[in-house]
Amino acid sequence: MPSNAIKNFPEMSGKSKEEVERLYQKAKEIVKDEYPEVKVGSDQFYQLTIGIVKRMSRIKDEDMSTGSVGVSPGGSGAHSVRMFNLSPEEVEQENKKRQKVLDYIKNYK
Repeated sequence: MPSNAIKNFPEMSGKSKEEVERLYQKAKEIVKDEYPEVKVGSDQFYQLTIGIVKRMSRIKDEDMSTGSVGVSPGGSGAHSVRMFNLSPEEVEQENKKRQKVLDYIKNYK
């Protein structure tokens, strides 16, 4: 399993360990592609990746025994705080990027 934070995801989602691992790898690719300014291995990279895996696995925050894990795209927290420091054009670009990620998650089967 790639991360201790997702070790319970198979049980919570009903997906196999292998499927969750595949989702984790796909989430890392999404974050690398859609958030090139986020350094691989950073806390923000980790939070975005875990948030995407959680959403792709259809795990809700209330299903988490320890509460919310990470910051999911479109969510709140560090990502939203960062948005206050952007120009209107940059905000629009960020919103398009987040929507692309959310559309991918929504269409994931």
